[in-house]
Order: sequence, then C-alpha cells, then structure tokens
Amino acid sequence: MEEHGDSNKYRRVVIETAKRIIAQRVEATPFTFILNGIIPELDKQGVFFVDKRGSKGIEEVLKDRLNIDFILKPIVDKAGNVIGQGWWFKDPSSIPYLETTPLSERVEKLVINILNNRVKVSFDDVLQEVFITFPNALTPNTQSVKEVLEEYASRTPDKKWMLKPKFKERMNEHDIIVKNLADLGTRFDFSVHADIDSYRKASFPFDVENQDRVKNIDVIWYSGKQAVAIFEIENTTGITEAIVRGGNIKGGFVLRVLVMPEERIRLIRRKVLEPILKEQIVKYDWRLLTYGELQTFLNKYKKKQPKLDWLRARMVKLADFRREVQESIQKFV
Repeated sequence: MEEHGDSNKYRRVVIETAKRIIAQRVEATPFTFILNGIIPELDKQGVFFVDKRGSKGIEEVLKDRLNIDFILKPIVDKAGNVIGQGWWFKDPSSIPYLETTPLSERVEKLVINILNNRVKVSFDDVLQEVFITFPNALTPNTQSVKEVLEEYASRTPDKKWMLKPKFKERMNEHDIIVKNLADLGTRFDFSVHADIDSYRKASFPFDVENQDRVKNIDVIWYSGKQAVAIFEIENTTGITEAIVRGGNIKGGFVLRVLVMPEERIRLIRRKVLEPILKEQIVKYDWRLLTYGELQTFLNKYKKKQPKLDWLRARMVKLADFRREVQESIQKFV
C-alpha cells in the first residue's frame, strides 16, 4: 500500500509540475525544459527514486495524459520553420494560474531593455542577465537568446552587440502614431482615449472588465457609451499583452487593430500560432494594419474628410493570416 501511494504521488507531482511549468512559460514547451523543472521538484517531494525508470518514466507519465490534460503543438522558429513539438494544454481555460505573457516575449523584452540601457553588450553578459531573471524551468535556450539579438541588434567590430538604429527609430515612432490615430478619431467625431497626456482618460463610459488594463490601450475611439475601435501600436514583442488587453472591452462590435511596421510581419507569422492567442484572435476578430498603410491613408485624407471603410479595407484579418500560416506549416510537416 505504501509503494502504491508513493507511485500515485510520483505521477501527481510529475503532472502538476508539468502544468505549472507550461503555465509559467505560456507557450508550447519542449520536453527537455519540462524535465529540468520536474526533476528537482520530485527530489524536493522525496519521490524521485520511486520510479526506477528515471526520466523515461517521467515522459511516459505525461504521455498517458495526452489528449486528457495535454496536447502536442508544433514549435516554429523565427524563419517560420517547424523545428519540433512542444507540450501545451488541451483546455487552457482549466488552468486558473496561466500567465498572460509568453516566456519568449518576456525574454525579448528583457534583451531589448539590456540593449537600450547600454551602448554595447557582450553575448555572455546578456545570457547572464537572462539566466538570472529566468532560472530553472524558465531558462530559455541560448540559441533563442541569440536569435533575439540578431533580430534587434548588430555586431560591433569587437564582437559585441548594439541596438540597431532602425529599431531605435521605430521606438521613437510609437508616440507619433498614437497621436496620429488619436487625432484621426476626433476627425471622425469620436471621443478618444490615448496613452498620451493630451488624450488620456481616467475612466470610461463603456463596459470594461479591467479599468487598469484598458487605460494602457494605446488608442480607443468611442461614441457615447459604445467603444468603436481600439488600436495597439507594437514595434516590439508585446503582442500578446496588447491582444489580451483588448479583450477587456465588452459590449457590441469593436474594431480591434494591431498596428505594426512592415518588417515585423515575420514576427506576426510566428506569434499567431501561439496557443494563448488563438482564442483571442478569432473571438475578437483582430485586424493588422502596417505603418505604411496607415501613412498612405493619412496622406490621402490629409485635406479632406477621411473614410473609415477605405482604411478598414486595408486591414488584414489575423484569423485569416493565422489560417494561412497554419496551412503552410501542415504542408511543411
């Protein structure tokens, strides 16, 4: 009976620890990272040596829960290629402690902050800060950190990394685009909230679920007690946070738009496949508008009354975009 009880505890620790690790990472997670978190937890609980099969036993316990607690999802690299499979939840809504921002976005944000706060930095220094911030099962692999550096930084002659000038320009453009969209809303005779001082509102007349999150939305157009459109301007990796924020506005139809520079389309192709975004993208019919399309619109209607239908026609539906990417991956597989 004691042996049977220890075996049950072993399986329970494996399954619950795996759930916690995946929930903390908020992305399809390779088995290696799950294993790195489970082994110390088994040791801590005093049941590590109950199953003599070692790590193979851990994997078998998890495989027994496939299509019950877990499913396997394709993992895609920055080039859009399938590089493996990761573990994800069969029903994410059953996990109350699920984080909202994927680990990959948190790592990218940290790396960008490191680059932005220093003139140049070595790869080892970046890795050290990343590994201290994200220990144990949250530790990303070194290749993913290198990919972030290649995305945002350039190599210097002394083999260090420096933030790309183009990216610095995009960071400065953010507030300009917020202001342009806020001004555009007033031209349509909408009331406007924007994340800049001249347009920021303390409260809203329309139905919201979380006031603090809604206040952080870049631009909101509304009429009376009805939200009409929201815009999130993202030139970095905060896509998940932006889309989750947009779900806090309730009521009737609201146009939800992600505004991004053209060079970030590759990022979108990767992000739309992340499980945490699938439901939000489809449920709220998110659209994509590039900086170039927005500027074309602003130039076209600089001296005449703008037409919202003309702008809407140039927005890509993220659900269709996601379907296109998914189909291309299936062909690759």
